[in-house]
Amino acid sequence: MNRKYVEAIMNLRGENKPVKYIAKKLGISKEVIEEVIINNIINSEPYIDKLVKGRQFLESPDFSTTKEVIKNLNLESIFENFTVLSYIAKNRNNHHDRLMDYIRYLLLSLKNNKKPDIF
Repeated sequence: MNRKYVEAIMNLRGENKPVKYIAKKLGISKEVIEEVIINNIINSEPYIDKLVKGRQFLESPDFSTTKEVIKNLNLESIFENFTVLSYIAKNRNNHHDRLMDYIRYLLLSLKNNKKPDIF
């Protein structure tokens, strides 16, 4: 899939938009969007393991707080931020969490040395 479409899909997920909305807005089938999301989940899992393995997180940040933190940080700093790491640790197994979809996309972009537009 075209990198621009993937970026558009993930930015809309970061804005808390459902798959049905994204499909209608971008003119892409829901199945293609779900495939992109599933591929990101699978490909990012080893990196997520490394980020949160063996760490204790008492904080349980909500969607809005974490989204604001991500907006205000550069890409490299996002995965060093305790709020973001706490959100990842608490929500990594929720495969319907739209912000986690966006976080996974950012993580994969960082690992692949691609600079996405953040929101």
